[in-house]
Amino acid sequence: MDSAVVGLIGVIVGSIITYIGQYFLFRFEYKKWKKEEKIDFLKYQRENLERKYKECDENLVKAIFESSINIDMGAHFLVSFPENVKDAFNLAMKDHGRDNEKKRSHYMYILTEMKKSLVEFDKQIVKEIEEG
Repeated sequence: MDSAVVGLIGVIVGSIITYIGQYFLFRFEYKKWKKEEKIDFLKYQRENLERKYKECDENLVKAIFESSINIDMGAHFLVSFPENVKDAFNLAMKDHGRDNEKKRSHYMYILTEMKKSLVEFDKQIVKEIEEG
């Protein structure tokens, strides 16, 4: 009877140790998966934003130099783009000056803000990778 109790206690302790090990392994794998998903999502958002920027770049020249705003492009600037890009675009649209130098300056400012927003995504991705 004594050896049966000792054997039963051994089985119970072994089961508890196995369960604890599996629990920590599962948590580790879950955190790793969650981190990878977050990085993939950030990369997708960055690529999507970069694609939209490229689509709008051609129409942006017309919008600034010819005062001809493409509806899709305008919607992207008002809804899809980060605040810094939206603000730069709004500033360019409010300034109805005829000076080509000023128009070039607005165009460069918008492009710079676009690049800054992409760099912010890059920084977020690097931060997530380094924390992992």
